[in-house]
Amino acid sequence: MRLGRMGLGHARIVGFLLLAAMWGPDAWAGVSRLIQERYRRDYGSKALFLRLPVFAERKTILITGQEFRSEADPAGTARFKVGDQIRVTAIDFAGYEIRFRISAISGVGAAEIVYRFDAELQEDFPNSEVFDRAVQATFTEGLKYADIEDAKRGYVEDSFERFVRETAALTSSTREAILKNTATRLPAYQDALRDIENLKRRNQDLADQLAQSRSEARRLENELKTQQSEAGRLRSANASLQEKIDASSLELRRLGEEARSARGVTQGYQRELSNLQQSLNIKVDASRDLGSQIGELAQAMRKIQRENASLSSQNSALTTNVAGLQAASAKLAKKVEDLEASNRQKDETIAILTSKEDSLARQYIELKEVKEKLESVTRSIGSLRTQTKEEKSAGGFRSGTISVLLSNILLGSVAYRLPERLSHNQETAAEAAFVAESIDSVRLSPEQREILKSFGDKLRIEAQLSPSIPALNVKPEGSDAPQEAGERERLSWRWRVLNTGTSDARLLLSIRLVNRNSDRIPLLRHELPVSSANIVRQIRESLQWIPLAVGTLIGFVLFAVVGVFRRFAGRAPSTSVPRHSGPKQL
Repeated sequence: MRLGRMGLGHARIVGFLLLAAMWGPDAWAGVSRLIQERYRRDYGSKALFLRLPVFAERKTILITGQEFRSEADPAGTARFKVGDQIRVTAIDFAGYEIRFRISAISGVGAAEIVYRFDAELQEDFPNSEVFDRAVQATFTEGLKYADIEDAKRGYVEDSFERFVRETAALTSSTREAILKNTATRLPAYQDALRDIENLKRRNQDLADQLAQSRSEARRLENELKTQQSEAGRLRSANASLQEKIDASSLELRRLGEEARSARGVTQGYQRELSNLQQSLNIKVDASRDLGSQIGELAQAMRKIQRENASLSSQNSALTTNVAGLQAASAKLAKKVEDLEASNRQKDETIAILTSKEDSLARQYIELKEVKEKLESVTRSIGSLRTQTKEEKSAGGFRSGTISVLLSNILLGSVAYRLPERLSHNQETAAEAAFVAESIDSVRLSPEQREILKSFGDKLRIEAQLSPSIPALNVKPEGSDAPQEAGERERLSWRWRVLNTGTSDARLLLSIRLVNRNSDRIPLLRHELPVSSANIVRQIRESLQWIPLAVGTLIGFVLFAVVGVFRRFAGRAPSTSVPRHSGPKQL
């Protein structure tokens, strides 16, 4: 029974071995059968072109991660060159490798391309992407001739880059140095250098030709501009010439018309000259030329002009006289109006005086006159004002000019010159003057005219100079009575001022106007100080500019000097009594 069981076990093992033999080696590979079949459909028994050369029976391409590279090829002659057409006869998936068996189309020569992975192949084949890129870098379908040429060119470039890297590593040189040394041995590079030199020379020739062409173009452009400007100038000259021709034609026609009109005007002048000669009693002679007749006529005209000038001067003088008479008439008319008003007032006064109640009327008249006088004085004081024009000090005198105004009308101006410093027992002169102005009565208002009328026909002015202390004596040189001043007349007053004291004083200058009622109206009250110029004051004023410290020092020096003098002055001269050895003699 045990033998039967052992036979049954051996039978099972043999069955499994037969199944494994039937499935083949692919049944034990890591990549699934579907993926293997897909690659066999894509590449199996297909004619392809190589992108890489194959030197031995076996060429290995290492795939690590997502990168792949070809192992170094052995030395010798290549079995298959880049661009050779081959056929993939078999594709095997086993362990870490995928093998492509290739053979030439002609059937001579075979080889194997092995793609070796860094890990065992798995069922879902996660390395398919990098494997596809490695296969595409190895084979190309070559549907176009350009694909084969691209494959050859790509291999050449890769081989050259690999050569450059290996040579640079072996010689410790830079890539640029290797390329430069290698390029000089290439016929194409030498041809390119020669072509570059030829192109440079050609470019220089073209640049010279271009510069010459540009200069020629600029010259032609300048000539074109010159020709254009010349053409424009000729066109403008032609136009101006045509305008001149047209203007000349018009001028000729106008001159012809003027000549015809001049002949007519000349005939008219002849007739007018004849009429003028007849009117001026000049002998008319038809045989005389026109120039002589015009000369005689000019002489007659000059004579008439001289007579006209003399008449014009007489007319101007008469006009001036008439203007003066009109002004005098206007002034007389105003005076007549004033007299008529005064007469009416007097008539009213006479009527009042001739009334029955004589005593009351007289008192009323007196009160009315007093009231009118007071009102006149009040109006005069309110309307009169002064305005200082100039005031200065020089040479110990104070002088100034003050304008006297009636509202805004200038009546006159007061000028004074008074002493401002007097020493003890010093006498000097003081002056004052009044200049009356010319008043335009036309510009006066009725009220101003009434006030000016109350002053009288002429202004009566009195001046008085009064001291503030008795020690300052003021004596007038003339009379104190009021003086009369007409238009543009000048009044003057002089006083003698004597200082008999040593203290300061003040001078009061009073200018008053006396109206026709003998009322005194103040025009000016000007008070000026007069300082006493004693020795102490003079020293103080002279030393006023010295600072306090310097003054103190000078004081000490003066006191020292005075003390020294007093000391020597206090000593009496010593008188020695001579001793007599003998008897006294009488």
